[in-house]
Amino acid sequence: MIPDRPIEEIRDQACVIKNDNPDESDIYRSKLTPEGTPLTTVSKKGGPGYVNEDYSASTIFEMFEVGKTIGDKFLGKRANGNGPYEYITYAEAEQKRNGLGSAFIDYYKFAPKGDKMVGIYLKNSPEWLLVDEACSAYSIISVPMYDTFDKEALAYIIEHSELSLIVTSNKFLSRLLEISEQSNILKHIIVIEDEIEESYKETCQSRGITIRTFNENITYGLEHLQEHVPPKPDDVCTICYTSGTTSKPKGVIVTHKNMVGTDAAFFQLIPDPLKFNHKDTHLCYLPLAHMFERCITHAMVGYGMKIAFFSGNPKDLVKDIQEVQPVVFPAVPRVLLRIYDTINQTIEKSNIAVKTMFNVAFNQKKKLLEKGCVTRNTIWDKIVFKKIQVLLGNNLKLILSAAAPIESKVMDFFRIIFGVNVIEGYGATETSACGILTLIGDYTSPYGHHVGPPFPSLEIKLVAVPEMDYYPTDDQPRGEVCFYGTNVTKGYYKNEEETKKVFIDGWFHTGDIGVILPNKALKIIDRKKNIFKLQQGEYVAPENIESKLDNPYISQLFVYGTSLCSKLVAIVVPDQEVLAPVVKEKFGIENATLEDLCKNKDVKTLILDEIKRMAKETKLHGFEIPADICLISEPFTMENGLLTPTFKTKRNKAYLKYKTEIDNMYKALGEYKEDN
Repeated sequence: MIPDRPIEEIRDQACVIKNDNPDESDIYRSKLTPEGTPLTTVSKKGGPGYVNEDYSASTIFEMFEVGKTIGDKFLGKRANGNGPYEYITYAEAEQKRNGLGSAFIDYYKFAPKGDKMVGIYLKNSPEWLLVDEACSAYSIISVPMYDTFDKEALAYIIEHSELSLIVTSNKFLSRLLEISEQSNILKHIIVIEDEIEESYKETCQSRGITIRTFNENITYGLEHLQEHVPPKPDDVCTICYTSGTTSKPKGVIVTHKNMVGTDAAFFQLIPDPLKFNHKDTHLCYLPLAHMFERCITHAMVGYGMKIAFFSGNPKDLVKDIQEVQPVVFPAVPRVLLRIYDTINQTIEKSNIAVKTMFNVAFNQKKKLLEKGCVTRNTIWDKIVFKKIQVLLGNNLKLILSAAAPIESKVMDFFRIIFGVNVIEGYGATETSACGILTLIGDYTSPYGHHVGPPFPSLEIKLVAVPEMDYYPTDDQPRGEVCFYGTNVTKGYYKNEEETKKVFIDGWFHTGDIGVILPNKALKIIDRKKNIFKLQQGEYVAPENIESKLDNPYISQLFVYGTSLCSKLVAIVVPDQEVLAPVVKEKFGIENATLEDLCKNKDVKTLILDEIKRMAKETKLHGFEIPADICLISEPFTMENGLLTPTFKTKRNKAYLKYKTEIDNMYKALGEYKEDN
């Protein structure tokens, strides 16, 4: 078989521009844009334009205008929540968009390109995207909010962005009205359902808040139709609030050029055999409030594709995939790990014949992967993997992992089992979700796991971080990853102080530490932002330690330290499924619940020993190894406020929740201070 990408391209992945600043590395660019990063439009060369030679789009509004000329069926959801998927067409969506946008202008008196913004407080749905498209068509700024935000974060965003109008659902009305009780900023609510409880109407009336349904506004708008007010590329499209792991959410100012630049670069990176078309479908299930999913979805609109919306129950995700048959599967590592674990556990419980056949097939396809080939057309696919592959549908061309690091073995597992390309993306809200992307065809990783070269619309450099001993002059350049180019946003809304800290001379400073490998690909190795000093002055990066201590016994891990103490401690959520058979064999405990495991001293010792083993294996310093751990049975989730929507730990909230346990560990270690 011929490798999917020539080895020469894998061994030399970026262009290098000389930089004489001793505290900075050279500048690295995509080989697709060696002269710089001018990508500001999605064009024929970039992707969906192969359908239409005159294709060109430089705003989200124009992406829809082109998509509607290519596509037919557009927005789909399950009928009555659990029935078959039903779709409206691009033409029907256009009418709804125009009606809603006209209502914003005529009924609510929103001036195009004015200061007023529209809040979107919804789960993913056709209505979510219609609001976004309506705002784009009339040059109104949208402000999306995660449906998992707690009341404190929501209240802050509403006040900070002065949201007078919010589109929401009945499910979230009580929370919004609770917030409005303490503030008079909210003046208008649009509910996507056709029925609104009388008690809600009465509350709104008493507070001077108008409340109307989505369809009422569309009907009104169509009766008072307004001309489109197309945005310019440099106009602000959205204020996207970060999920906030350590502080209040920050509102990133994202322009149309920023978002379209991401889509243009993405189109350019996809080889012709994998390109999408208007017959394909995208399953929208990751939060649209996050730039990752939002940019992908708008890219699919530009292709004229069908957009199907997740039914809402994580347990039904595979069922949704099987019905929708998506062409791309964007995922956070946690979703992929869940599928990875499920398949492995199923095989492990199978009889010896099934296990043997699976392992033989896996190893045979692994040999192909090592030669640079991903395929689902081997004999092993037909006789072993076909039944597994249907889990993710028959049309899948690409799996895109982002938002957090993922292990090479998991990526390789999906490449082998499902026979599709798996690539890893790295970026930030501040770079419009893009930044670095694994080259399609780079499976052999001759220099170890990495995220790849820059997007064609961006360039990168590394800046020295002396306090962590990272320098661009190291044998392999190391330092803080910084981005420059089309996708770098304008900064933080009404937050000049934070903007000045990380947007310097047009470069966005990510806070992540990277190393440039010999093939000019980037590998993320550390985090600058979440570092602290221990009592003796040693710098500690807890997220780096947590990633290195990852092992099967641990489901979730939170490492904590303070400058008042010399040692680290950790909060651990054990993995019940893995540990239950181990404790049965070692300690004779049958049917152990998660609570049982957390109370058992032998289990604690077992996990602590495993942590020490992993620390030695990954060459952590002695001061980086937790001296004590506390086992807890409540997982970190978005619902209890300990995880962001991208599954990152909210470190401040985790500390406050487990302060008593942390204090007790320090007391037991003889290091307790009154100031802890």
